[in-house]
Order: sequence, then structure tokens, then C-alpha cells
Amino acid sequence: MGVPEGRTLGQDGYYLWDYRRPVLDDESDKVFEWSLVTFYFLQGKCSKVDVTLSDPPVQLSAEK
Repeated sequence: MGVPEGRTLGQDGYYLWDYRRPVLDDESDKVFEWSLVTFYFLQGKCSKVDVTLSDPPVQLSAEK
């Protein structure tokens, strides 16, 4: 996945790595271009992955 866009220490001592990546939804066959993928690490091991699907904000998707 490369270098994360954000790294923080979350609640309960979890380290969070955040990435913005396009994600394909198999059900709708739609690509969500602005999705947030968060990896949770505890004691050096990945314990959870969250994926929040979304499209780019209107300001960023409008052509100039």
C-alpha cells in the first residue's frame, strides 16, 4: 500500500494507518475514488481493517 497518508495513535493504544485509495464495490461494479482505508495495529500486528467508501468532494471532482 505504500506510505500511509496519515499515522495516528487511536483509542485503546491502537496505531492507525490511513490511506486514500480507489476501491471497487463488487455488488454495484462502481469504483469509489475517494475511499478511506484504515489499518489498526496493536502490539505490532494488524488487528482490524476498515474501509469507508466515498466519492471525491464536489470541489475536487469538478473540472477546471
